[in-house]
Amino acid sequence: MTTNSYMTWAILGAAGGAGFGLFAAPLLYILINLSSDGISFGETARFAIANGITWGVLGVFAGIFFWVVNRVQNPPTEE
Repeated sequence: MTTNSYMTWAILGAAGGAGFGLFAAPLLYILINLSSDGISFGETARFAIANGITWGVLGVFAGIFFWVVNRVQNPPTEE
């Protein structure tokens, strides 16, 4: 895996996005929605899975975008 590969950027973007969606966003959701009744585990799990998928897909797009930016700024050298 090198930084010149779009796959590297896409995988890193997806991993970062899914990590945020599965862990950070549900924690914020729990903290924001704390109430006297509490929050059910099922509701939080559904929220985490939906966010993980959403942010993972957005991460893939972001990774490919940054790969394109990297290629434009550092074009491959011709031999």
